[in-house]
Amino acid sequence: MGASAVAGIAVKLRDPFPPHRALASAKVPAIDYGFMLMRSGSAQFTVSRADDNSPYSWAQGNMVSVERSDGLLPWYGFITNRQLDSESGSAQITAVDYAGALFERAATPKDWPQEKKSAGEWVRSLGLWANRGRPPLLVDVRGVIGGGPVQFAPAAESFTSLLDTMARSADWEWAVRYEGIDGPQHRAALVFSERVGRDLSRQVVFQEGRHFARARMTEDAQGVLENAIALGGSGAVSGRAAVAVNPSSTGAPGVDGFPLIGLKTTPSSPALAGTRVAIEQAVTNKEALAKMAQNLHHAADSVVEQVSFTIAETETDMRLLEVGSLYGVRFADLSLGLAVHRKVRLIALKLSTDGQHDIEAEVLSSAA
Repeated sequence: MGASAVAGIAVKLRDPFPPHRALASAKVPAIDYGFMLMRSGSAQFTVSRADDNSPYSWAQGNMVSVERSDGLLPWYGFITNRQLDSESGSAQITAVDYAGALFERAATPKDWPQEKKSAGEWVRSLGLWANRGRPPLLVDVRGVIGGGPVQFAPAAESFTSLLDTMARSADWEWAVRYEGIDGPQHRAALVFSERVGRDLSRQVVFQEGRHFARARMTEDAQGVLENAIALGGSGAVSGRAAVAVNPSSTGAPGVDGFPLIGLKTTPSSPALAGTRVAIEQAVTNKEALAKMAQNLHHAADSVVEQVSFTIAETETDMRLLEVGSLYGVRFADLSLGLAVHRKVRLIALKLSTDGQHDIEAEVLSSAA
């Protein structure tokens, strides 16, 4: 894995409306900013109260971009919180990305007929509708396609809620991609795909003692899931469509059984078995409910093992670092004296100006 020098980081103030032209560069001594899989990321930094830029540049709602000198991992967001203290010469600024600043506030229509179409078509059509609202999404959704069929009745909810519902119903994922970083064609585009990221587990193996010095692993029996049930529709529960997904394709009275896709071993103890139920009244067709139940098996709260560690940028090829991708991780003696080799998926990444970057990952298997 090719090492690299620590890249410089620039913070730019931008017009909050497309094409988000740069208005000024800011002097920021240090910044922490990050990305999360299908969740909002944020940036935190301080600026001098005597900053050369106009005080209005740091107003709530204004846009900032965080850009590395190597062009990798650009971050865009909007200022949502300022902490000002008369006894401090600095102001603390927090910005959140598109998902946190706009998706949470943009609404979907209340009066829309129930239809059956692909999850991607739902995201695209309701995203186009939300883009005309206040606030607009400011994200291009025209390229969103795919996903399984979903019988769905839209309701007035945040665009984030819609995305989460469609992601669960299709067992797909979403992300925001930036194009034309600093030019007239700059835009943010919504990506909706079966899986975000690439399998780099053989190409990139993070090793204790080289890429990182300390790691933490959490093993939690609450994450063990053997059976997942999804319930849709409205009215009396006995009349609603319901499916269960488990290794044996076993159902129950009024619940259809579907096979679990992927590897899943039989729990070694009754204390390591469990059932989780999801209710989505707006979804009524069984194929979408089966996808929703399948999704529960690898949802964030169904992860048995999670690892976190801090990597050194000087020992890492930053071109291959991306949320959603798969990596190998080798620990010297983390598991009570035993060496540990894991295949993990990066679910959160926090970057810093000092070249020490925090990674949160879910463990997929015991060997990469």
